[in-house]
Amino acid sequence: MELNSVDKGWAWVIACACFWTQLTIGGILFSSGVIFSSVVNTFYVSRLEASWPFTIGNIFAFIGVSISGLLLKLLSIRVQVVSSCLICFFGIAFSYFSKDIYSLSILYGALNGFGEGLVNGSSIILISQYFNKYRTIATGILFAGLSASCMILPPLITYLIEEYGINGCFLLLSGIVLNGLPAALLYRSAPNIEKDTDDEKIESTSIDSRTSDQFSLVTKETEKSSKIRNVIDELKQWRQVFRYPMYYLITISFGLFCFCYYSYLIIIVDYELDHGIEEETSAFLITIFAAFDLLGRLTIGWFIDFKFFTLRTVSIIMFLVLGILYITLPFCVDFLSLCFSAAFSGYVDGCIFTNWIVCFTEYLPLSNLPGALGTGALLLGVISLSLPFLIGFYRDVYQSYDLLFYTFGVMQCSCAVFWIFEPFFLKLQNKITNKAAELNGRK
Repeated sequence: MELNSVDKGWAWVIACACFWTQLTIGGILFSSGVIFSSVVNTFYVSRLEASWPFTIGNIFAFIGVSISGLLLKLLSIRVQVVSSCLICFFGIAFSYFSKDIYSLSILYGALNGFGEGLVNGSSIILISQYFNKYRTIATGILFAGLSASCMILPPLITYLIEEYGINGCFLLLSGIVLNGLPAALLYRSAPNIEKDTDDEKIESTSIDSRTSDQFSLVTKETEKSSKIRNVIDELKQWRQVFRYPMYYLITISFGLFCFCYYSYLIIIVDYELDHGIEEETSAFLITIFAAFDLLGRLTIGWFIDFKFFTLRTVSIIMFLVLGILYITLPFCVDFLSLCFSAAFSGYVDGCIFTNWIVCFTEYLPLSNLPGALGTGALLLGVISLSLPFLIGFYRDVYQSYDLLFYTFGVMQCSCAVFWIFEPFFLKLQNKITNKAAELNGRK
């Protein structure tokens, strides 16, 4: 097997390892819709209060994604992902002892969410390093793990809550998280990154081999200062993304998408319970959603990588269709119509979710990916703070999620309109880039 190659050899082992970590670790928060209704009944809280552990989980997941690129300047990717797995394990395992919504928000929300964010961010960056020609396909494989997890976990969580209660469910879920460790041990930096690291080590050890122990201390101090310099340089790199007009288009449109996507997963079971559908059947509808989400993530890459459709065309169509699906969702009140809605929404969501990372790597330099992910994730974290208040306002005050889904529909249709102006943003970006290149050439 060719280890030092892009788009082949070890790259596909990395893609499979990323799939497995997403399956066992990254999908816990995505199955929050089943847990949400149980939290309301177990802790006897309002829906506004019950939504806080999952909102905090999403916020800390976005924080984890945002700083994952910075931590890679200090830690190897294998150490970072293994440590993240253990953070998730302890967060979910200790949720067994939660007696109120506050401790659950800290353990299941903050601790587990932060670990999941680190795993997700590290995996995204690694896939982007290992793949070029088949990047969309590989990204689809990565995110397919999340969809597969959403297919398996909701029915399992429903069964575990019925048999062992919500606290026992958390304890058993922590065992599933530990199954991600073997895949995490397969993570390794991309060949070009490893080469740079090896060159630095050779340079430092060449001094070491010729000198005494006093130089080893100097070398260690140099390595520390070098790592700190790398972090500072990375933060400076983050600022560069703000000069790209396409960054704003991608971040705003996909930020609105992710906000609606995570909100949908949290409230959809409660919405179905409001319409008289049993909890076990509601979990089955999430499985349908996840199955078609998986199909979307695995198929959209082939259409884009083999040039059947452009990213702009796919984005316009998918955002528009998703907006229509959200607007029509309040009219789906029986099981059959909800099945069709879940299937179509799942497929469209899977396509859009995969395109999010691909757009960053397509329209921005690859070196700006950690900065784009970091700043974009922080923006999502800020937006997510409004979710509990929206849920409390629409469901607890107006006793219905219908207006919330209408709001989501308008958001997605607006995103489709944004992407119609993609040529204008791209032209402006090229003009700015060329002007910067001319200034650098004069210097």
